[in-house]
Amino acid sequence: MSKLNKVSDGGETQKQMNRFGLHPWGLAALVLSLGLLFTTWLWVNARQAAIAELKAEFDFRVVRIENHIKERISHYGQALHSVQALYEGSDKVERHELKAFIAAINDRQLYRGVHYVGLTMLVPAERLAQHVAEMRRQGLLDYVIRPEGRRPVFAVVAQHEQVKQEPKVNVLGYDQFSDPERRAVMEKARDSNAIALTGKVDLQGRTTVENGARILMFLPIYRNGVPHETVEERRTNVTGWVFAPLYMNDAMTGMADEITANLGVEIYDGEISDKTRLFDSTDLPSGSHEEGVLGFRIIRKVEFGGSTWTLVMHSIPAFEARLNNVKPHLILGIGLALSVLLAILTWLLGTGRAHAQEQAHQLTADLKESESRFRLMADAAPAMIWMSDANRKRLWVNRGWLDFVGAINLDDFNRRWKTCIHPDDANEYEAIRSAAHERREPFNSEYRVRSHDGQYRWLMSAALPRFNDEGEFLGLIGSAIDITARKQAEEKLTQSALMFQNSSEVMLIADIDAASRESVVADINPAFTSLIGYAPDEIIGKNTKLLRSDKHDQAFFESMESSVREAGGWQGEYYALCKNGATRLGWLIISAIFDEKGRMCKYVSIFRDITEQKATEEELRLAALVYQNSSDAMMVFDIDPKNHTSKVVDVNPAFTSVTGYARDEVIGQGPDILRPEQYSPEFYAAMQKEFFSTGRWQGEFIRVRKNGGRSITWLSLHAIYDDKGMMTRYVSISRDISKQKEDEETIRALTTSLIMAKEEEARRIAREIHDDLGQRLSWLRMNLALLPKLVSRQPEQIADAVERMKESVEHILSVVRNISTNLRPATLDMGFIMAVQWQIENFRANTGIECRLDNRMQEGFNLPDERSTGVFRILQEALTNVARYAQASCVEVTLTQQSGNLVMEIMDNGIGFDPAQQRKSRSTGLAGMRERTTMLGGAIEFVSTPGHGTTVRLTITLDQNLH
Repeated sequence: MSKLNKVSDGGETQKQMNRFGLHPWGLAALVLSLGLLFTTWLWVNARQAAIAELKAEFDFRVVRIENHIKERISHYGQALHSVQALYEGSDKVERHELKAFIAAINDRQLYRGVHYVGLTMLVPAERLAQHVAEMRRQGLLDYVIRPEGRRPVFAVVAQHEQVKQEPKVNVLGYDQFSDPERRAVMEKARDSNAIALTGKVDLQGRTTVENGARILMFLPIYRNGVPHETVEERRTNVTGWVFAPLYMNDAMTGMADEITANLGVEIYDGEISDKTRLFDSTDLPSGSHEEGVLGFRIIRKVEFGGSTWTLVMHSIPAFEARLNNVKPHLILGIGLALSVLLAILTWLLGTGRAHAQEQAHQLTADLKESESRFRLMADAAPAMIWMSDANRKRLWVNRGWLDFVGAINLDDFNRRWKTCIHPDDANEYEAIRSAAHERREPFNSEYRVRSHDGQYRWLMSAALPRFNDEGEFLGLIGSAIDITARKQAEEKLTQSALMFQNSSEVMLIADIDAASRESVVADINPAFTSLIGYAPDEIIGKNTKLLRSDKHDQAFFESMESSVREAGGWQGEYYALCKNGATRLGWLIISAIFDEKGRMCKYVSIFRDITEQKATEEELRLAALVYQNSSDAMMVFDIDPKNHTSKVVDVNPAFTSVTGYARDEVIGQGPDILRPEQYSPEFYAAMQKEFFSTGRWQGEFIRVRKNGGRSITWLSLHAIYDDKGMMTRYVSISRDISKQKEDEETIRALTTSLIMAKEEEARRIAREIHDDLGQRLSWLRMNLALLPKLVSRQPEQIADAVERMKESVEHILSVVRNISTNLRPATLDMGFIMAVQWQIENFRANTGIECRLDNRMQEGFNLPDERSTGVFRILQEALTNVARYAQASCVEVTLTQQSGNLVMEIMDNGIGFDPAQQRKSRSTGLAGMRERTTMLGGAIEFVSTPGHGTTVRLTITLDQNLH
């Protein structure tokens, strides 16, 4: 019977093979092979995705390290710019001042890569001996020029100050022009007024350097007060260079953690070779030169100080260890498990029902063993797997879940789970899980769970419903994987997208056609539309040449494209063409993007609008010109906000010319140096109170000069506030108004004199009318009243009375004529020359002083009435002054015509006077003559010396139509 069963079993097996074409073992092997093949495909794709993600991080690290290197080199260049600014802002810099300044700028050890800063002076051969003598006079007794030899010009190291403690190298006196390579770099810095870098050298020009490579940075110093805008002006006015050796290993120390933890970095000066290597990360304490197995490597060209550096960066094993193998391993583990399970299930189904009953016990054992194997596989899988029943009770979790939350068993896991899930995600996760359980359907969810170390990690969970053979719902089975790294990468991408969309700088992404090298716009940010004017649908897909303006020629764009292709980028000032035809000036940065084959496929351009910045710089430049060239004395004070004291920080050139104080004599001083003693403390207290309450004060102020002299000024004080509204500085502007005050006093005195002269003239006329004319008229009236009586009583006396009345009338007419002549000379009606002759004869007759007229004017000459009256009055005043003060015996009046002008000279041989003293006395006579001359539009000059007479020279313009 047993044999029969065996034969029957063999026959049944043969039937099964005939029916399906395969033995159950073969079918199971086929299913297993297909499952393994599909698992392998999924694993390869997941691994490639992880490698691509790591490659993106490598590219990000490359750009970041490159930018850090640029910033670090620029940072070290600021040390040279600071020294250049010191020389530009000072008339002279002493050795101790430079030493103190360098110590100050490195007070916080910001320049680790710069061990010292030096000063190179440009000395012509004819001044070399004088230069050596001057250096020895300053205490450098061993100072000599090295190397020896005759050269037309020398660039000698005149001073170098340590920034970092190291064994000193005596480079004083070394002629840097003796090294042709170094001289070429120095001349490049001179012509460009920018920092220029050498290759790796030591101080004496040798190319072997200990403790890593170092290079020299040079920045020119020009003569103060002279232009250096063009190359020719820079070559003419250069006086020297400030330089510093940059130790590459020390300079890169601050980036050691960034570099050694991620990449291997090498820097070369130009081409890649051991001779041109400037830096190798293997020289750092924790640096590694070993390349990773993934072989990430990139080469970039970067411009520094006129030199092209080659940056070589590659991944290291420590960086490649970040490769996210969790997902590939999870896929591999689950795929293997499912493939085995499917193969077993296929084999079981293939054996048929014939063996089901007699192998039930064995099948149960196999199922238990399979479940055990499944649990072992699940525990070994990188995923966290769980299972629940139809009542949502958690039946089982694998070892991955227990280890993740730090639980010992399932009960411990259930207790911890209530507090492990993040509070912000708990409600949403439970709602999704409950809905899937009620609907008997799969679900996916992402949430945060606190791991055993207390840190929240992002998990991605997926679950499927479980059913028995009768279709009864048994619960859910699900798995979760850690996606924290993916979330962080997504967050970085989101931040980049937000930066692109919300940046205030104009950004453009362009695609490049490999064949034609033409570029078209692929994307723009909102700032582009705001500034340039194009909407995305108007510009995307268009050639980028649409944005070129005619401010740049074709050669400019060719140079730009060449730099982008060869060096991977370009930056500089650029005029962008807007949609409305206007142009905007900005700083443009173009960064190329290369594909896996090293071909440039895209580029990103960032445009920062500096139109307003340029306008502001121009306003500041004009303000500086006004400050330097103003005729008003200006001072700038720093204010101590605690006690309201101030000290001078700067003065303009006009201050020195006005006060006599040199700039270095007042810098650091308080305002008391220019204050006179005549003002009371109450005056200064009131001034200070008004200034600190309103930020302004102005008024007349007497200022003391260096020589002790004093001047009246109009002083204005203007406060300067910081961003917090705190008064930190103020500007003092003073204008000398001494001459103005003197002129005002003269005008007041002249006005008073004129008023007094009018009053005196009125009194004189009144006296003449009252004392002489009035008496005569009264006498005449009395005689007229007596005339009838004489006719009736004494007819013989009528003739006498009439004769006396005629004499009175004659006298009255003479008095009236004199008054009229004094008010306006009637002789002017006969012509200007006749009036002058009459005045001279009248002067000679009244004073007894010899007076002559030398008339050189052509016959028939005359002046308009208003001009002739003014000139005549000046002649009268001059002759009056001669009669009163000159004690002269002879006066000569000359009339000539010179270059269309009337020139009248009144010369006497009297005692003369000092014109300077006469001006101080504010003589109303001379002031009146000057005032009349001004009204005539002419000029008057007083030439006199005590004891040698006086000459008054009047010049007025003639109208050619009046000859």
